[in-house]
Parts: sequence; structure tokens; C-alpha cells
Amino acid sequence: SRIELVLGLILLHSVVPLQDNLVTCRRGQYLEAGKNGGRDKCSMCPTGQFQDKVYHREMSCNRCSIFDVYTWTRRILEDDCTRFHDIIYICKEGFYRNNNGDCYNCVNCKSLGKFEAQACTERENAVCCDKEGMKVKAGKCVAPEDYDGPETTSQPEQYKIKTSEVEPSAGGGAGSGDSGGGLSTGQVVAIVIAALIIGLVVGFLLGYFCRTVINFLKALCEPLYMLVRRNDD
Repeated sequence: SRIELVLGLILLHSVVPLQDNLVTCRRGQYLEAGKNGGRDKCSMCPTGQFQDKVYHREMSCNRCSIFDVYTWTRRILEDDCTRFHDIIYICKEGFYRNNNGDCYNCVNCKSLGKFEAQACTERENAVCCDKEGMKVKAGKCVAPEDYDGPETTSQPEQYKIKTSEVEPSAGGGAGSGDSGGGLSTGQVVAIVIAALIIGLVVGFLLGYFCRTVINFLKALCEPLYMLVRRNDD
């Protein structure tokens, strides 16, 4: 009946507030629940945190990513973290970004004894095929139109490289070696920092040892010096 319908709407309205009455926050803000039954409100994200959602009811902000030593050896910072977004970066030349947002070394097809069929880009690793001139089509290495031999359906090889470790991606072949054939930038930086720390420690110990020896010799020779002065007097 109409009476039951009206009573049902009143009950529903008392239990579930209408969407228009909900407080929604914008970018750079988070929802702060009202105290003692008060109305919710939006507050600014604190320093070091951000919120990039446009209209939301998130009750916290996200912590800004850290641009550490390992990061700047592979990335170029384009914008610092603000209340509205996390740090913005691009991968350096010779690196590509995977689905997780990490930067990896581009594979060096020549070092694997293969040919580069697709160059490394910001978003994709290079693709290596067995024969020169092959093209990548539907995820497979395909012979060019002027190739006399049979069309190959071999899978292209893609690799993601972390420092000196080569790990085949899904659907790729196995391989080993580094894209540059030598130490990565991160390894060089780590070696330099370790050498500086060792040099400082050795210098400190050497200085302490020299001061100790000088003080010992001074204490040893001082009675002899006083004895000589007395004889002279």
C-alpha cells in the first residue's frame, strides 16, 4: 500500500543518507570524519603525502615516493611530490619502464648474438630476433617481405636486466649477460661510496695511531730532557 511505501522510504532515509548529503573531497585532500555526530569535512594532505583522486571519500593520503640513490641512477626527476600527485619521473636513456613503474636496462641484442627488431622505448624493452631484418608482428618474429626463406614463427626474446642479472620475461627465451657488458652506474656509485668510507676510517685510525706514538715518545723523552738541563745548570 502507499502507507507502507512511504514508511519504507522514511526508514531507508534514516538509515542510509542520500548521496547528495555525503561529503566528497578533491585532489590534495582527505576525508576527516565528523566528531560527536558532526558533519564530515575535508582536510589538506600533510607534507610528504598526496592524494590524486578527484572526487573521493578516502580517509588518508598516500606517502610520497623516495627518490633514492638507486632511483636516480636509472630515472630523471621531472617534478617533486606535491599534495596533488606523487613524484613524476622518466627513465634515463638505455632504460625502459615496466608495468610496475620500475626502470630496467634495455637489452643489448648484439651481446646476445641476435638482431634488434624493435628498439627500446620508454615503455617497452627492445625485441631481439634470430635473423637480421625480421619484424615483430603479433608478438612473433616474422621474416620481411623480401626474405626468400620460410616465414618463421619463433618467439621474440625480451629481457629485463637488474644490474648484472638477466631475467627472461614471460614468453621469452633464456639468456645471460648484461646489456652494457660492465658495471652499471649503481654499482660504480656504490663502489665509490664504499671507497670513500674506507678511506675516512683508515685516515682516522692512522691519525689516532700517530698521535698516540708522538705522545708516547714525548712522555719517554721528557725525563731525559729534564736530566740534561739539570746537568747543564
